[in-house]
Amino acid sequence: MSQPMICRSIHEVTSLIDLNLAKEFVKFPISRSRRQEISNKFERIVGFPGIIGAVDCTFVIMISPSEEEHNHVNRHNQHAKNVQIVCDNELVILNVNAAHAGSSHDSFIWKNSAAREELNRSHVEGQSWKVLADSGYPLEPWTMTPILGARVNSPEWKYTKAHMQRDEIALKD
Repeated sequence: MSQPMICRSIHEVTSLIDLNLAKEFVKFPISRSRRQEISNKFERIVGFPGIIGAVDCTFVIMISPSEEEHNHVNRHNQHAKNVQIVCDNELVILNVNAAHAGSSHDSFIWKNSAAREELNRSHVEGQSWKVLADSGYPLEPWTMTPILGARVNSPEWKYTKAHMQRDEIALKD
């Protein structure tokens, strides 16, 4: 098959998935009971309370687009989309944001995501749900990120050490 035919096929399949399956299976947990269930499982794995997901971005490499080509070049000098995914403790995808070009920083994508808006809304309502994130994300009331450059043995350093160890433990489980 030719490259244009493969691209059209992938676009058609992903559009059908988006229209028919994503709304049923890719859902940021809205109900308090579902959030509590996920939080309990995360706490057993990583030891932090209130976690309902882990967020990160990944590059999806692509052929150079004909429009806005320069925006799709990532830091590795590849043409890509920067796709943000939020998953639960069992790696079930809760939210996907594939709207941004490869040059977009993770923090920009997060700032403009529906998942962040939902966590912000929950925070305003007095709920304390959070996601685990790496240092590419801002530290907010609803994101737990490592604190880089923390003084050794300070509370910030101990938290960051625990955060990093929890990441390694979660990946092994």
